[in-house]
Amino acid sequence: MTPHEWFQLLYDGATTGYLTISHKRDAGARSDPADPFATRWVLAHDTAGAGREAEALAADCNVWFGLGVRRDLGGDMERGTSEDVIALPCLWMELDVKPGAFESKEAILRFLSTIPHKPCSMIVDSGHGLHAYWIFRELWYFEDDERDYAAALLRGWQGFVRSMSSVHIDYTHDLARVLRVPGTFNRKGDEVLPVVTVLTDGPRYNPSDFDEWQDWSKTTTRNVPQDFVVRPGAQAPTTKLLALLQNDQRAKKAWEETLRGLADDSPSTFAMVLANAAVQSGWTNQEIADLLVAFREKRPRENHKSTGWYAMTLAKAREGAKANSVENVKRLGATEEPDEVCAIVSKMVGFRIIRFKKMRPIDPTGDLMPAFYIIETEAGNIVVQDTAIWLSHQRMKELVYDRLSLTLHTTAKEWPAVTDAFRKIQVEEECALESSHYEEVRLALAEYLRRQSKSPDPITAADGNCIYEPEGGAKMFNLTRFGNWCRIQRGMKLGPRNLAPILERIGCKKVTMNNLRRGDKLTHLVWWSEPREVEN
Repeated sequence: MTPHEWFQLLYDGATTGYLTISHKRDAGARSDPADPFATRWVLAHDTAGAGREAEALAADCNVWFGLGVRRDLGGDMERGTSEDVIALPCLWMELDVKPGAFESKEAILRFLSTIPHKPCSMIVDSGHGLHAYWIFRELWYFEDDERDYAAALLRGWQGFVRSMSSVHIDYTHDLARVLRVPGTFNRKGDEVLPVVTVLTDGPRYNPSDFDEWQDWSKTTTRNVPQDFVVRPGAQAPTTKLLALLQNDQRAKKAWEETLRGLADDSPSTFAMVLANAAVQSGWTNQEIADLLVAFREKRPRENHKSTGWYAMTLAKAREGAKANSVENVKRLGATEEPDEVCAIVSKMVGFRIIRFKKMRPIDPTGDLMPAFYIIETEAGNIVVQDTAIWLSHQRMKELVYDRLSLTLHTTAKEWPAVTDAFRKIQVEEECALESSHYEEVRLALAEYLRRQSKSPDPITAADGNCIYEPEGGAKMFNLTRFGNWCRIQRGMKLGPRNLAPILERIGCKKVTMNNLRRGDKLTHLVWWSEPREVEN
């Protein structure tokens, strides 16, 4: 195989970037100023030009090529780094015949034949060993952070192959790796040996065929998620998706692919916006992966992305959320200006906060009742009945969604900073009871009467924690039990002393039933009748 044929096989279809052809007369003398390790740069699509350069240099030099396509043109004394690589044609292994390694090329071929799952696509005799290649069906140009994914595949696959060997195999998993060009000569040592292909008709692969061997241990500093699978045909969780698109106009426009002002309008860029929004809304990695699958499958000709693409998209989104979280918390701690605090908190929670009020209600007797809170937002007010509720991130998430159908974007770790910020800007007000607890109690009572079991007998109802429902009469309930239910189910801390005047104001009546027989004893029961407003 000639150098031109080799480059044509690997880089056919190249559209951008550069190939590197490195050369040196004496491969053993790495630091000789008179014989430097020099590089010639050729446009990646010019495989014929790359072949001519390699053939000309092969007359008196060792010749190598960089497997990765480089982004930018470099200098004569440079060969680029892994960060410069924008595309790969294959995965590879370099297997040497030397002390401590393989005893012969035949031993290498026997070893390669034992590797399960993935037979070699091509094998090249480099003169003093063999180079094994697993060639992709097409040249793989990286999107976004797929370079890290490619490095993880290469490291993982080489690690798997090395684990099967009883002899040493060098680490050659750097993306900047150079290997010898078939059709040239190995001039290392006294004997000049040809570099030739041994196997040329092996199978071709997709990068995702090697997903199960990914190794992220040293590829990137990112904490790459692995707690998800890519499920073609998956759908994002319906309720969460609707809430996300309702709450976040930026995410909505990304889903519709109408968002402007981005670096580009590629599907991957829109997908990144969606992933960022979903992370802020507390989605799991599996839910976000399903969201991205559903988004990409909206495009009729969209190819499925590799697991690595999803992993890196998730990693970037979670890193971004963490960085934003740290910055926002710092800013909250550094300011007490109400408008600025509201702006920062609004960004963190995902909807606009206008004001935070601590309300001091006054009951009909003139006594102050337990305080409650009102968060005024652009979408409506959120009434928080107790301090313990707004200090709890989980309970606030549920309350915000229940009252406004919005998703709270902050994380549990951020929430203490948000509550501290609320304390800085809270405005205390006294209020008449009608403007606070009445409606809450009215709605809670309607739900309580609807949900609880009922009995037409007052003793049975009292003993069974039921609603007493006499035939043809209004339903009746126990004050203490209703208060307990309000505390557990609705987070309302209202004892009988505070609850009784509220019930009277909304139309409930206290009813005492005397001389009721419970077994062989007489007893009395105290009920509260439902108001007409909640009768059904």
